[in-house]
Amino acid sequence: MPKKRYFDMIYRYPCPSDGARAMSGIRTGLYPRVKVVAPECVWTHCSIHREALAVKKMPLPLTTTMQECVKFVNFIKSRPLNSILFSVLCNEMGSDHEHLLLLCEVRWLSRDNLNMALQGNNVTIFKVHDKVEAARKKLNVYNLSEIQKECNMAALPQDILTQIKEHLLGLERNLQEYFPPIDSNKAWIRNPFTFKLDSETNLPDSDVDSLIELSTDTALKDIFDTRPLIDFWLSCRQEYTKLAHQAITFLMPFVTTYKCEAGFSTLVCLKNK
Repeated sequence: MPKKRYFDMIYRYPCPSDGARAMSGIRTGLYPRVKVVAPECVWTHCSIHREALAVKKMPLPLTTTMQECVKFVNFIKSRPLNSILFSVLCNEMGSDHEHLLLLCEVRWLSRDNLNMALQGNNVTIFKVHDKVEAARKKLNVYNLSEIQKECNMAALPQDILTQIKEHLLGLERNLQEYFPPIDSNKAWIRNPFTFKLDSETNLPDSDVDSLIELSTDTALKDIFDTRPLIDFWLSCRQEYTKLAHQAITFLMPFVTTYKCEAGFSTLVCLKNK
């Protein structure tokens, strides 16, 4: 790709990152180098974390238990004979399950419901925020008795229950740290038809007038109800140029690296055929 065209592309489009030092390092990372030639480039951090946040900051007793479980499972899965003997043992004991998943401290939550909900082609920052906020609220109201019931465990000692509860509360705080609230001034982008004009927007008066006109446009309301949010704002570029530009600039950065990784996976699949 020609150098000029490459930098024009970076200047106009956002760059998602997984937060690695090679990407976001202060001196040698790609991000500060790009900012030198494209100061208006927007850099986003992937919302799907590879780290297993649920085990990253566990209390010491729980961490020790987790490490022992990982060792046991990895030993069983390390050789086919071990897996066969384990299946025979489970079968003789009348267990409902005869196979184990390969546990790993980094990736054992990579396919949980929250991360799966954050993947897809039409995922916006608003959807990510809603899913993460729902997960945080669930952690706040999670009943420890339900954990025992789901895991089919006998009554646990009170000190263990206290550690689990503290861990869940700490996980909720970590999620709040990793996923800060969305700027309230951008709420009009999500739904300009129900947005209250007396709320803060930081928009100039001319854009406020345009927002009022847009909110009463029934043709655009039909488009808003039937198409993805980014497609709706793209359809507004001709008539409401300034509003559409601000909305698209806010929505365009990839919230996750899903599309990048899906594209690379497709490329690898095609090359291997």
